[in-house]
Amino acid sequence: MPLTIRELARLGAQHRVEELRNELARLTKEFPDVASDVARTDVARDAAPKAKRFQMSAAQRKAVSVRMKRYWASRRASKSK
Repeated sequence: MPLTIRELARLGAQHRVEELRNELARLTKEFPDVASDVARTDVARDAAPKAKRFQMSAAQRKAVSVRMKRYWASRRASKSK
């Protein structure tokens, strides 16, 4: 049974991950001081809180819409004078 494109891609990805792990191990062995710096950076980045996106309610969106329509109407009015 022939492999699908997805299965071949998965095999290729697994192979590449293994290559990267081997390269990382080799670099870590050769430059141990760099490996400790990288580990510290990863921990600090993972510990940073994620910024929450502000979600506007429908009423808030409507209020902004009305406010901006008034704003642009006044801009058009002052421009035509």
